Amino acid sequence: MFGIGSAGIVFFLVAATFAALNLEFKTVLFLIILKSAVLFFIVYYFSVRDGLPIPPQGIIFFQQPHIWIIHTLIITIAAVAIVYVTTAWTNLYANLAARTEENFYFGIGLLSLAHDTETGSHLERVARYSKLISEKYMQLLSDTRLTFSSDELAVASKLHDLGKISIAADILQKNGKLTKDEFEIIKTHTNIGAELIDQMLQKTDDASTSKLLLAKEVALNHHENWDGTGYPNGLKGHEIPLSARLVSVCDVYDALRSERPYKRAFAHNEALRIMDHERSKFDPQIFNLFLENAENFREIFEDS
Repeated sequence: MFGIGSAGIVFFLVAATFAALNLEFKTVLFLIILKSAVLFFIVYYFSVRDGLPIPPQGIIFFQQPHIWIIHTLIITIAAVAIVYVTTAWTNLYANLAARTEENFYFGIGLLSLAHDTETGSHLERVARYSKLISEKYMQLLSDTRLTFSSDELAVASKLHDLGKISIAADILQKNGKLTKDEFEIIKTHTNIGAELIDQMLQKTDDASTSKLLLAKEVALNHHENWDGTGYPNGLKGHEIPLSARLVSVCDVYDALRSERPYKRAFAHNEALRIMDHERSKFDPQIFNLFLENAENFREIFEDS
């Protein structure tokens, strides 16, 4: 990539810039150092050789290797500076793009709470729980590559209740137990959320497709239970997508800890007892991970 045989200043600097766009900073820095070392060796080699078939001005130049070395040092420093700036700019652009996309998901997620008593803090906490437990799960299965990252799951989890935007406020905010018919209406938010995300998928580019597909998977299945008693499709065990099994534990914990019109907020240990009593609803491996990291969940909740 650097053209080892070339000492051209322009080529050196331009090559460094393009390398920074495609390789890690450490890799490009190594290549610059390698290039400089080769050039130093060439200067030394030519300076001690006699009778080289080069023009007289070249002989004079190589008889003063310190000048060439200084030039090379200046070029090397310039190349490193350009690589650093290029890398920093690329990372900044990538971070801004990721942050913009994350804010978009959060904004859409907030719409789902328009009729609900939940707040944006619920979305942020579920995202943080999801990132935490998915990282722990990946560590547990270090020999297995998942189809999504913990960051992608955190972003996708913010749309888990998107379908609630279509549920009437008098049902979501009812101060008391729901009737059977009202609960059936509540259950439709999973299908509706998936349908809304489907419509978003039709209008998005390839770069965001994977996150939206993951969000759709979570929205549709986060109320499915390991023992098959969940909704909307009564899936059980590994029929339930992994993303939904991870988010499910997070959503239930936060719901128990939060106050609702129909219930009080439960303390951390109370929430754990309730979830342990209903552990058949959760993936056993994920639930054990949750218990092992329950203190981290408590800290996230109390930090919000």
